[in-house]
Amino acid sequence: MSIWIRGAVASTLLLGAATAVAGPAEPLKKAAIEAQSAAPRSKSGLSDATTAAKPSDASLDRLLRAIKVEQTIEGMREQFDMSFRASLEMMKEQRGREIDERWIDAYRTKYTAVVDQWFSWDKMKPLYMQIYGDVYSQKEVDDLVAFFESPAGMAFTDKMPLVMKKSAEFAQEQTGPMLLQLQQIESEILEELRKEEE
Repeated sequence: MSIWIRGAVASTLLLGAATAVAGPAEPLKKAAIEAQSAAPRSKSGLSDATTAAKPSDASLDRLLRAIKVEQTIEGMREQFDMSFRASLEMMKEQRGREIDERWIDAYRTKYTAVVDQWFSWDKMKPLYMQIYGDVYSQKEVDDLVAFFESPAGMAFTDKMPLVMKKSAEFAQEQTGPMLLQLQQIESEILEELRKEEE
């Protein structure tokens, strides 16, 4: 199978994993936005949720800790590391031979530096604080904190990595037949191109 198909599939799976590893925050964000859309409107035309009190920084910080966003960021970094290793394997396959370890070490150093620059918690935390502060009201944040600090909420958060791991394994199993179909399509296209060039 050609490199471009494997690369496309690997990128798709990585994107799915990176999105999924965000955990419970994104579904809740979507639910909050939908709730705001359906909320009663005030005379100003804004929903009651929109005009509600903005959450305090302290409550937002508590929510981020409760849903373990920092660990989520670390999980995303691990996904990028997996992508790095996958890209090396594809390079080896493309070159048809092993790659010098010195080159790999130099590449890994540069790669890690870029990921660390963009996915450090110090850089990401203010962005999450702003996003959650813009979307949720103080009451919603308080309610979310109450849930995620409860036994059920902690179980939900703690077990989410296992849920995502099983989801990823299932996705990989499903891509096998898909890859065969994509390979067949690629072969057909190449054959048609070959006939046109004759």
